[in-house]
Amino acid sequence: MSRSMRVAQDKILKVKQALSLHGYTQQSLARKLKLSRATIYNFLNGKPIYSLNFIEISEELDLDPLEIPEPPLERQNDGSVIDTLVQEIRQHCHDKIQTLYSNIQLLDIAQPVSIAELYVDVHILEQITSQQRVELSDLQRRIQSSTEDFDFRWIDTAIPKRVPGLEVATNYSRLMVLGKPGSGKTTFLQYLATQCSEGRFQ
Repeated sequence: MSRSMRVAQDKILKVKQALSLHGYTQQSLARKLKLSRATIYNFLNGKPIYSLNFIEISEELDLDPLEIPEPPLERQNDGSVIDTLVQEIRQHCHDKIQTLYSNIQLLDIAQPVSIAELYVDVHILEQITSQQRVELSDLQRRIQSSTEDFDFRWIDTAIPKRVPGLEVATNYSRLMVLGKPGSGKTTFLQYLATQCSEGRFQ
């Protein structure tokens, strides 16, 4: 049976401030999330609501759903509560994510192609290229230390290595993925979404 959650009493003010900051009223937030006004009211006033609704409202208001609930959720450190919530979210979102993102329609093929068949792991630079620099002092030092022809091989060591996209997504909780049109940004994110909904990623 799905457990309910409620906002901790000392977090209610923070929750109401987040509602105002995002420009929502109780009614407009209920419309946006397709929830009842009673559910929104209960959330904002520390009354128990269905856990998936609690998480959905929290994320819409940019609140951490693990930081604002009433104990005992915060007191349990065995991970069982979080694991249960993750499973509930996966079950709740699985069909929608698979319907929206598991297939890609290509221009020259009549039938959609499964993203699992099409996806090729992308490799990502962890820093924006325009923000990668070699200091002039380092360049001068290397030139002066060269007794013969200048050795350009050291420049390769100054260029960051490309990291597999899945490794980057595993190591960072928040990402901004930048790239040229057609470089695979959307396909990469679709692949992450489908893998996560199936329990294969995170």
